[in-house]
Amino acid sequence: MTSTPEYLVIGHVTFDLTPDGISLGGPGFYSSLTLSKMGRRVALLTSGITSEFNMHLDQLEVVNVPSQATTTFENWNSDGTRLQKIHSVASEITKLDVPHTWRDIPTVLLSPVANEIRPEIMDLFYNSSLAISPQGWMRKWKNDGIIQQSKWGTRISFLDNTQVVVFSNMDIPKYETGYSDNFNCSVLIITLGSEGAYLRWENNWFHIPPYPTIEVDPTGCGDVFMAAYLIRYNETNDPLQAALFASCAGSLCAEGSGHISIPNRADVINRMNQFPNMAVEPVDLLN
Repeated sequence: MTSTPEYLVIGHVTFDLTPDGISLGGPGFYSSLTLSKMGRRVALLTSGITSEFNMHLDQLEVVNVPSQATTTFENWNSDGTRLQKIHSVASEITKLDVPHTWRDIPTVLLSPVANEIRPEIMDLFYNSSLAISPQGWMRKWKNDGIIQQSKWGTRISFLDNTQVVVFSNMDIPKYETGYSDNFNCSVLIITLGSEGAYLRWENNWFHIPPYPTIEVDPTGCGDVFMAAYLIRYNETNDPLQAALFASCAGSLCAEGSGHISIPNRADVINRMNQFPNMAVEPVDLLN
């Protein structure tokens, strides 16, 4: 890649252990590939990638922090509940790992998956628009590796200058009320899987409808949503229209398995044209 990147994605690319073998995953992986597939110039700062998978990232400008391990997850269902186990974690990503030439990239997406990103890394990007998928800061595990939700009891002040924060309702600790109050960002989006998403903007809440789809595999759909949202938001500066575009992109991702189902821009536009009456609706989540 010779041109200056438009987007910088930071976060571990992971190994996912599945019944069919090992696949690549992680929000950084899905988000960066989505941005690239939709025609954007992308840089990826990660750790733990092995050389045999570099072909999946050949359209990106990649810096891989040296590591003795790759972050590896195992997922399974138990009585309808999704369980996740972490087997290994790659190297931490710090401020020193960010190339100086990347510190003025227009849009920076932090996508931690296993607490691998130090929050102070945000201090480097005062000329950039910041977006965060904080899933990896919202989980914890003990020696057995079983992932648990991590409670954030107070407002997360380091997110105050963030343009967009997106996470799943599955990341919210059970019975935690007022959880969204912890996030004082410009746009907050809570994805709801097949039910769409909630979006908070200027202290108002909106429901983002899901596009009709035949779900095959939901893996990575939230990360595709995030990347597609950033693209359209940067183009239009309209958080609601951007959310419709993102919802459509996520629905297309769900129709296949793994990263091969990531849609391109034409796919999204064609699907949106098939459903021209999809609309964002205001909702009251305060009562």
